[in-house]
Amino acid sequence: KAAAAAEKVHEKAVTAAERVHDKAAAAAERVHEKAATAAERVHDTAATAVERVHDKAVATAEQIEARVRERLNEMLVKAIYSAAQHAEKIATRNVQLELDVAPHGFAGRSVAGMVHAIVFEVCEQAVASVTNIMVRKPMPQNLDDPPLMCCGGLFSPLKRVRAELRYVIFPFDKSFIKRLQHPPYLLVLLISSFPHWWVSHCWWLFVLLLIIDKRDEYMLVDFTVTFKASQFIAASLKTFIGTSRLVYCVGHDSCRTDAPGSDEFGWVTVSFFAAQVILTMAT
Repeated sequence: KAAAAAEKVHEKAVTAAERVHDKAAAAAERVHEKAATAAERVHDTAATAVERVHDKAVATAEQIEARVRERLNEMLVKAIYSAAQHAEKIATRNVQLELDVAPHGFAGRSVAGMVHAIVFEVCEQAVASVTNIMVRKPMPQNLDDPPLMCCGGLFSPLKRVRAELRYVIFPFDKSFIKRLQHPPYLLVLLISSFPHWWVSHCWWLFVLLLIIDKRDEYMLVDFTVTFKASQFIAASLKTFIGTSRLVYCVGHDSCRTDAPGSDEFGWVTVSFFAAQVILTMAT
């Protein structure tokens, strides 16, 4: 009886100990979960705070960098314009002295205007380059806009070539000096100003009929100005060649065979020159 009673007491004690152990383990697990949850919250809060501080620091640094860049850009632009003014004065004076023209005469004012145009063009290019380097502004992009469909359809390769030629001949975002840095434009300039064999005439007739858009006012004005400039260059080259031939034949007493218009195709040369003058005046 004593042994049975002791065994029952032992079983009850073991059961009670197991219950106490289970409750303690459950309580410990709950405490551990609450502690882990609190630690995660603290970590997330700290990470969010650090990220906010980092974003604010980056934004402040970007603002400071942008202000410094803008200030440096303003200083460089002022320095460029100041240097351009001094260079324009010195270049104008030197060219006027070299050509022996009066500063206040017609020739002197023409030289000053030409030098001013060249210096202004170079200055604008330098300012644009400095501004692009110093002030970094992202280009606005509207992703919702559909792509431009300028070259679709059956004749898409020809339309693409036409669009490329339009941009080479009449670029909307390039000045004359910027165009000279583009090799295709130099080739176009050479073709459009070639004074022999109707090359320039045929080229500009091709541009007038097939390349330009006659509904675009900018393109028409640019075509007129560029055409007259190229015809002036071509006429000047033809005049220079004719004068050189005349001087050569007079110096060598061979004007019967070497003078301008003395060959069997002289009437072709005269008709070319007359057509060039008429076409230039007609536009």
